[in-house]
Amino acid sequence: MKTTVGNPSKGQKLKERIYSHYFLIKDNEDRFQVVMQRKLVAERKVILKPGEVNEFQLELIRRGWERLGSYPSTFSVTLVKEFYANAKVTTSAAHTFLSYVQGKRVPFDAD
Repeated sequence: MKTTVGNPSKGQKLKERIYSHYFLIKDNEDRFQVVMQRKLVAERKVILKPGEVNEFQLELIRRGWERLGSYPSTFSVTLVKEFYANAKVTTSAAHTFLSYVQGKRVPFDAD
């Protein structure tokens, strides 16, 4: 969503960005505009009952992923979309995944 504000010195309206101003390159900012048009679907929470799929539950505990199925009650859709717009794979020998949110580096991987 964009808003317009008046520029009294020139008598015209200018577009004002109300989302993030933190993009490394213009392509990321352009991608953000595309991502903002898409609907964000939150993941569904999985609740396992005690004794249900024991091996799976034990593996989650072994990896320290007990909170994997818990989600914050609220989140910022704009920040999530900014993360996706800035996400990339680095070109180093061992591929690493990196994004930026509000100008801060956010490394991420499958582990």
